[in-house]
Amino acid sequence: MKFIHLFILTLIWLVSEPSLAADISGSVRDTDDNPIAGANVVLAGADYGASTDLDGLFKIFGVPNGKYTLIVSHLGYVSQSQTLQLPGNIVSDLVFKLAIDRLALKDIEVKIKRQRAQIKVDTPVRVEVITANELVKASSDGSLLMSLGARTGLNTRPCAVCGSAGVGMQGLDPSYTEVNVNGLPTLSGLGSLYGMSGLTAADVSSVELVKGSQSSEFGAGAIAGAVNVNMREPQDKSALNLQLSGGETLQHSLSGEWQHSAGGVPFKISLNYAAEPRLIDRNNDRLTDTPQFSRLGLNLAGRRSNALGQINLASRLYSERRFAGDVAWTQADRGSAMVYGREIFSDRNETSLNFQSPKQTWGWWSFESAYVLHKQNSWYGATEFDAVQRRVMCRVSINWNINRAHTILGQGFYTYNDYDDNLSLGAPTDRTDRVPGAMAQHIWIPSERWSTNLGLRGEGYRGEGVVPLIRGGVNIKLNPEFTLLASSGNGYRPVTIFSLDRAVHAGFDNVQVPQSLKPERSLNHSLTLNFKTADFNNAVQVDLTAFHTSFENKVALAYGDHAGMTRYSNADDAYTQGLELQATWNNIRDWTVDVGGSWNDVQYKDAGGWHIDEMRNYWTGSLTALKKWREPAISADVNARIYGPQKLPASRRRTESPVFFVVDAGISKQIKDLTLAFSISNLTDWIQPDNPFVVAAGGAGQVIDSAMIYGPLIGRTFRASLSYNLDLNQRR
Repeated sequence: MKFIHLFILTLIWLVSEPSLAADISGSVRDTDDNPIAGANVVLAGADYGASTDLDGLFKIFGVPNGKYTLIVSHLGYVSQSQTLQLPGNIVSDLVFKLAIDRLALKDIEVKIKRQRAQIKVDTPVRVEVITANELVKASSDGSLLMSLGARTGLNTRPCAVCGSAGVGMQGLDPSYTEVNVNGLPTLSGLGSLYGMSGLTAADVSSVELVKGSQSSEFGAGAIAGAVNVNMREPQDKSALNLQLSGGETLQHSLSGEWQHSAGGVPFKISLNYAAEPRLIDRNNDRLTDTPQFSRLGLNLAGRRSNALGQINLASRLYSERRFAGDVAWTQADRGSAMVYGREIFSDRNETSLNFQSPKQTWGWWSFESAYVLHKQNSWYGATEFDAVQRRVMCRVSINWNINRAHTILGQGFYTYNDYDDNLSLGAPTDRTDRVPGAMAQHIWIPSERWSTNLGLRGEGYRGEGVVPLIRGGVNIKLNPEFTLLASSGNGYRPVTIFSLDRAVHAGFDNVQVPQSLKPERSLNHSLTLNFKTADFNNAVQVDLTAFHTSFENKVALAYGDHAGMTRYSNADDAYTQGLELQATWNNIRDWTVDVGGSWNDVQYKDAGGWHIDEMRNYWTGSLTALKKWREPAISADVNARIYGPQKLPASRRRTESPVFFVVDAGISKQIKDLTLAFSISNLTDWIQPDNPFVVAAGGAGQVIDSAMIYGPLIGRTFRASLSYNLDLNQRR
């Protein structure tokens, strides 16, 4: 609670100080109400400006009081201007609608600028951007993880039957992905599985995906890549948002957000509650078809801007109880081998502080810090797992624009990570790391045809000294439609049991670990060919990526030759490689179609030779279609996913899992401030034919065979939601 008190006291201090500067924010759209990305928004005669993002949104912060002319322009559109007096004018939620200047440009030049970009290929680092609208529409229960589950190349397979999940990429499990919130890796270790469940799509402004070890901005453990979750900042307005949803299983959720501004300091308070109150067992096999859970999250955030820059302060509390197992289980069976149950309690506290200077001609600088406390109390059958993780992170960044061709990003950082649990295994599980480090990254753009990125990062580890990381890439525009990106980089991670989050997937049942596990080292290569084209009616983008990661001392997990067995060891050699295809079509009639697929080859070598890594789909495919009807304010979407086979461990009922489809569909209707939505999950009603619930002969014990959970355990379900968004400024 002391962090909440600190937050409130700081917020009171911020509010009590007079505001000498203001933020200017809004959106830029065309006459058809489509967002215009890359529009220039500047204050005439002043060194303040911004560019619009993929949603057409812009923000200029720290503008001193005075009279200005705001000019909005974009190549191929008629410019607009507006006079502002600070303080006095409302400078949030400004809306500019630009008309096409048909005499200024040839058609082809206008066509390219109108394309809706989902994958950024204008820099050497390939970035996929998922906007707030996409996240909300893709999540029927409001959770961020459900929004990401349908993305091509992402593996969000939940932990056995307990429901927690991370984000895996490039054929690797989630422990190889660095998960950042507002640029800092607050979600790692315990948080990568149990903390991410508490993030809701409505609280997120965008998610950025960087696949592969191509950027020095991310840590040594970002071997498969990094996910950066950008939380929505408080806006300078008064608004109230409420969302209520419920399903046929009685699963329900309630989320609300209140935004306000006092003394020129915007702040917001959001509350998220969700629960599945019943033990669901439709097929009467005694095993829960979906986890029973209840979770509560409280988010507080405030920001302050002046001529010196912008400061953001945020705090998040999260508490959850989750259960899966025998539907006859009661609290008296906790820790019993006779009636199996996985009961997991998580409590999490995060506090973060961020300061960024105004963006000048020379560049900008920032300071970021965060504190995380995560407590875990769990029973996996007869095995108790209690753990505490504390993380403190500080980072100073300087972005220096030497000239139009050269930009250097420098960072100094320090991370303290303390992990302690009650497990008694052959290898020590408790670990305290103090990791200082520094990074320098140089982006060189000699021409519009190509650019390069080269970075050197050093992290200091106990017993290892300074671990050097070299990462970089090159971007070559073959022509206006085709772009080639190549990147390489190395990675490193010290091994603790919980950094191997597949232990949680396995359920901590009969875990076998040698006396020592050596730290893993890796080398990743990626090659991407991107195609994009657009005209006034259609926009198409196709992205084909090949990747390969080789490992030294990779930790291999084997599920053993019988249920309830998990064995770890360092492999003599290992690699993961594959292909990933993504294609998007956008139509002026508000059609959006996304098609994707991936193929993965993951193998490791030990004394018995080469082995295909178990419980990984050889290939996957997805299709998402979205249609909007603007006049009746209705939108509908369908998402279909196909999962290829997985290799199953020895002595199971089958050698490979079957191929299966999962189809979800939804429709929504907006009526002024209200939005009513209805969705169907698992439309085809497919559930896996194999029962992972194992009962010993004579009823002498129970265990869940985690190796035999490869598909949905619950069939078709229905869900409805009601959202209410009220702009209090407009009601005054």
